[in-house]
Amino acid sequence: MRFDLRWLWLGLLPFIVYSIFFLVFEELRPSGLVFPLAKNPDSLTIGAAEAYRRYFWLSAFAVAGAVAAAVTFSAIMTMRRGLVQGNRAAIYGVALVAIAIMAVVEIFSGAERWYTHLGDGLFQSVFGTGKAYGELSRLEVLDAGLDVIKWLGMIALILLTLCLVLTLARPASADMPDEEHAQHLAAAAKTQRALLLHLTAVYVVAIVAMFAWMMWPMPYLADEAAKAAYRDVVNGAAILQAVGYSLGTAAIYLPAAMVLRQRAMTLAGRMAGQTDAGLTGANADDWLARMGLAASPVDQFRQTATLALPVLVSLAPAVGDLLGTAVK
Repeated sequence: MRFDLRWLWLGLLPFIVYSIFFLVFEELRPSGLVFPLAKNPDSLTIGAAEAYRRYFWLSAFAVAGAVAAAVTFSAIMTMRRGLVQGNRAAIYGVALVAIAIMAVVEIFSGAERWYTHLGDGLFQSVFGTGKAYGELSRLEVLDAGLDVIKWLGMIALILLTLCLVLTLARPASADMPDEEHAQHLAAAAKTQRALLLHLTAVYVVAIVAMFAWMMWPMPYLADEAAKAAYRDVVNGAAILQAVGYSLGTAAIYLPAAMVLRQRAMTLAGRMAGQTDAGLTGANADDWLARMGLAASPVDQFRQTATLALPVLVSLAPAVGDLLGTAVK
């Protein structure tokens, strides 16, 4: 296999998209929200409800961590299969540099925790006191869990990005017959679709985990009106985050997929005997379909739905609330 290291520049696009998204929207998040708390936070009812939600987010974090770890392992195996021996050190070096850069950004950016936008001092006042694990408060345990799943997810996404770029490696022989070249492109496209599913899995479980921990302080709110207001804030925050996830998925997947698609169209044009390979006729379309490279409407719909899945998952609670209101 031959791989042009210049394709690694595609890996910058997700970082640029994320940076623009969060720089634009970080300052637009609401602040100054104050939710009234229950007067008897030590009651059995509140304690049981808190325990239920704590079990929920602990379970969600465990699933999110397991999915991210499994995807990371799968990505490493995919990279090992797709790496050219001469480029192996360079690509591993890029992966390590990307992880190191993200570590520096996370450590020195001074970014606030997401829960600071869910109510001024809400999480600190409810979970910042008392001990939950040794000398750690419940809030410190939550912070540690957030850091773990964030880092596991970040490493998985960096490696998936590299895997998608590596699908652009060309056959070692430039004189490969067109039929074999088409089979190579079809295998690369199949790998890209599998990687897209892995990307979406990481983001979807992250959305579920986010809902789980964001709903943790719900039992401590004073009344149903406060709980309904807090639920609205959580739904809005989750939708915004999910939009960022879907944009990130698109930024990671689409560039490599579009390059591979253009190669397939060029090869189809050559097979159809056309002078302009950028145009395809019925013969080229038939050939693409026969070689498993045609993009049917069903395939296009499936890929679009996969890219939008984080947003669709985040909308589920809001839609449920709207339907419940309509029924009432």
